[in-house]
Amino acid sequence: MSKKILWIEDDYYHLQGLIRPLLDLGFIIDYAESYNEALESLKNWQIYDLIILDLLLPNMQEKYSNEKLEPYHYGKKLFYHMKELGVNKPILIISIVQFKDIINELLNNGASMHLEKIDLLPFQVKEAICSLLDKK
Repeated sequence: MSKKILWIEDDYYHLQGLIRPLLDLGFIIDYAESYNEALESLKNWQIYDLIILDLLLPNMQEKYSNEKLEPYHYGKKLFYHMKELGVNKPILIISIVQFKDIINELLNNGASMHLEKIDLLPFQVKEAICSLLDKK
């Protein structure tokens, strides 16, 4: 049976190089490219084996909202939304955000692992994902 991943990342083209080894292994990857798309995808979180979260996400509805947050706060907010939903799947944070306090907070509150996006190689992503799924 194929493993299914929800990858929440606003830079779809950046993903293309990172996902090739996963597709070769038979992984199925769904994408959400904004905070709002992620909210919609998370309504069916049970179908996923793993969720990958970038912390820098645009909020497509921001111009209609009173809420104005720094872009990395949308990823953090989304993480806590997953916790409220009861998501009990591994959550891998892959982000360029280097605020150690935010990363440590999320790791201390249930995120499974963090990888820095800078100079990240496809085999590192594959190894991290396989490691997290083997622990399940």
